[in-house]
Amino acid sequence: MKKLLNIVAAAAVMISATAAMAQTGNGSDVTGGTVTSTIGGLYSPSGHESRGGTFTAPSSTPVTIRGGGGSAAASGVMNGTPGAAAAFTGGLTNAGIPLAAAQGITNALSTLEAGGSVTFGNVANAVNSWNAAVASLTVPQLRVLMRSPEGRAAFRTLGRARSGAIRASRS
Repeated sequence: MKKLLNIVAAAAVMISATAAMAQTGNGSDVTGGTVTSTIGGLYSPSGHESRGGTFTAPSSTPVTIRGGGGSAAASGVMNGTPGAAAAFTGGLTNAGIPLAAAQGITNALSTLEAGGSVTFGNVANAVNSWNAAVASLTVPQLRVLMRSPEGRAAFRTLGRARSGAIRASRS
């Protein structure tokens, strides 16, 4: 059994190393191709997906969010301020959102400026994180989410970021 676990662990390390080596810092994979990301719909707390289909662009494509971060609290989370992230998550949980979903929503915002700037890849990751968090909520929790200032700010910010990514993919 121990030998089997060692083999599985070695395979996991190899897969992780391969994935890490497959991407370089310039937006290219090791074959010289461009790493792309795809953005689909953003799920609203009413359970509907935003329209417009899916969009693909190089992950490193810069994205401009028109109208800013939606609120000072959302902007603090996007900028990576630890206190702002903790307060944002706390505001969501105090409103009645389960901790895992609250952390997923906060993570979605903090992902937008990962690496210091908003890119198409960051927006794709943020939309996926938001969608996963929203999918885990019940209908009453979804209502609570949109009544909370944090929930409204996160949804507005991610909607603006998605719109900016769509504009960037068409450029």
